[in-house]
Amino acid sequence: TFRGADGARIVSDSALSSVLGVYDSTGVTFDNVAFARGKAAAEDPGAGSLYAESVQGLTVDRCSFEAGTTVAIELWECSGVRIKRAKVSGAYSGAVSASYCDDIEVSDSSVAGCEGYPLVYLEETNGVLFKSTKFADNVGGNFIEIYAEEVDAESIVFMGCSFSGNEFDYF
Repeated sequence: TFRGADGARIVSDSALSSVLGVYDSTGVTFDNVAFARGKAAAEDPGAGSLYAESVQGLTVDRCSFEAGTTVAIELWECSGVRIKRAKVSGAYSGAVSASYCDDIEVSDSSVAGCEGYPLVYLEETNGVLFKSTKFADNVGGNFIEIYAEEVDAESIVFMGCSFSGNEFDYF
């Protein structure tokens, strides 16, 4: 568990690697932490903020993902992911990307002022729930892009979410 005191930030000065990567783990929790880049790295980022690969039981609670990132949260082959009360703002290439994942819930969170090509990317990912999440003032090509040959695309659900001021070519 990584639990930050109020105002805790994980800051990277690298523009070409994730702020933090977690690999081959079980039961990882981030609570009350801001993911950010240093000023020079934020001007031309080439990587995201939180990258998780082969993690079972990932919890992200009360965390923020600030501008100066490509995709804020990237998941690869993860399961049992809970993103709660998160704030994603100013991401250049999307808020959430999940590939080959299962059982993801994003709840009571906000995604604002991000660019999305797409904003949400889901590839062969099953059991995704966006619950009570606010999407505001985001722009881009696609709001959501789903690739599902092996999984049930109908297992992707938006429940009680709000959408305002978003401008996408395909929403």
